[in-house]
Amino acid sequence: MAQVYHKVDFRLSFIGRASNESSDLMCMHGPEECLGDMIILCAAHLPFPPSSEAYNNTTPVVRSLGFANCLLSSYQKIPERALVESCAMEFGIDFNALNACLSRQDDEDDTKRIGIHGPGEASGLALLRSDFIRNAALGIQTSCTVRVNKKTWCIRDGGQWRDCQSRGGEVSSLVEEINSLYNNGSETLLRQSG
Repeated sequence: MAQVYHKVDFRLSFIGRASNESSDLMCMHGPEECLGDMIILCAAHLPFPPSSEAYNNTTPVVRSLGFANCLLSSYQKIPERALVESCAMEFGIDFNALNACLSRQDDEDDTKRIGIHGPGEASGLALLRSDFIRNAALGIQTSCTVRVNKKTWCIRDGGQWRDCQSRGGEVSSLVEEINSLYNNGSETLLRQSG
C-alpha cells in the first residue's frame, strides 16, 4: 500500500450476513468479529483531522490501514479497550469519536446517509450492514478478495492465493497493475473484502 496509496481509493470491506427481518448481522467467527469489523470501519470513516467541521475528508488510508493492522496483529484481544485505545493513539484516531460511532444504534435509515451528513453521524452497525449488502451483491463470498478497478484481482483462501490476474498474488504484480491503470487514466479502485 505504501507504494500506491495515493493512486487508489482503498477500502477494507467485510463479508457476512445481514438479516432482512431484523437488525441482526452475522459474522463467520461470531459477534467479536463483527465488533472488530465495525471498529475498523468506524476508524476509516471518521472525519480528518479529528476537529474538522466539514465531512470532506476521512481518516487517511495510511492511518486507517495502520490502525486496522495494529488491531489485527492482536486480533484475539479485540474488542478490549486497552488494545483499541493503544492502536487509536498510535495512528491518530480519535478514540471518543470511534466509540461514538460504535455506540450509535442507527442501522437501516443510517445506511442511506453514510458519508452524506456531518462528521460523527455514521454508525458501525450501518457501515457493516452496508458492506455485507454491497459485497453480497458483488458475489464476494471469500475473505480476502482483492478487487482492482471494480473487478476481482485475486482471492486469498486457506493461506493460498487463487483466481489471480497477471502473476498471482505477488505485491509487485499488484503494484504494476495499479500503476498501469493509473498511468492510463483509469479510475482505480482497490478493495479488499475480508
